[in-house]
Amino acid sequence: MEIGRRIELLRKEKQVTQQQLADYLSVLPQTVSRWESGGTPDVTLLPKIALFFGVSIDELFGMNNMEKAKELAIRYGVLRDEKSYEDADRTLSLEYARAEEEKNDADRKTILAYRMHLYLQKGWQFLSEAEKLADRLIAETESNDDPWHLPARLQKMQLKALGAKPVEYIRNAAKDYKDVPNMETLQLYFLALMTVGQVEKVLSEASEGYARDVLSKQDKDSLTVWEILFQAAAGADDLGFFEANFEKYKSLKKAVTGSDNCLEMRMLLAGCYAARGMNKEKEACKEILLHEVETIDNELMLNNAVERIKAL
Repeated sequence: MEIGRRIELLRKEKQVTQQQLADYLSVLPQTVSRWESGGTPDVTLLPKIALFFGVSIDELFGMNNMEKAKELAIRYGVLRDEKSYEDADRTLSLEYARAEEEKNDADRKTILAYRMHLYLQKGWQFLSEAEKLADRLIAETESNDDPWHLPARLQKMQLKALGAKPVEYIRNAAKDYKDVPNMETLQLYFLALMTVGQVEKVLSEASEGYARDVLSKQDKDSLTVWEILFQAAAGADDLGFFEANFEKYKSLKKAVTGSDNCLEMRMLLAGCYAARGMNKEKEACKEILLHEVETIDNELMLNNAVERIKAL
């Protein structure tokens, strides 16, 4: 709708004459008439016109709240600044509440789509910033045996695997592992596969080559690989893998660490039981878990673990 037509509608709605509006704006009545016939007010008058009618500039231009919400979401996608995000999120929240109250399903679904767009843009921004920090940490820890080097590389791997070309990244990770098989390239490759859901591939790769050799030992590296495999088995809902290897892992854990507490791996096992409706086995597993969880010193982590167990 042209702004002149909008001014005419607002004027008639408020029962204001062209003369009254003209007097307020210090213009001639003919000027107001010209606007309403298709002309456009000087941009400097727009705030005063909006104030006179008690509307926002957006409303003066005929933009409703739904349109405003959409435009704010799009604006954030361009500017990527925090204020644009907050403006869009707040407007979308208000519009969603309004749509629910009015039981306007069409508007509610539209707002969900706008919000999804907004959150995806915010997510990609965070992923980009996280990747920059990972690159920086990798560069700063490359020259020495720094304990943060591998975690930074693993984080970078996850970011790449979640990016636009996961297949290419997986291919490169596989090549690195085959060319230089060691614990670093193994973890990067296996966890990359798991990130994109190729959990069965992890289990098959572990049965040969370097991974098989590591698993045959009794050391921390072997323990690490077993834990990756149990995570993959849980992702594949492969209860058979747990049944065939859990006691072996438990013995290894005892030999390497002096403790046979298998809290996280048993949590995965309980999840497999729960997914299959094996309640008797699940409850027996939960009973052991509630004893194992007592070894956690941090109260917040302890409470979180107990809640996870109860939710199984």
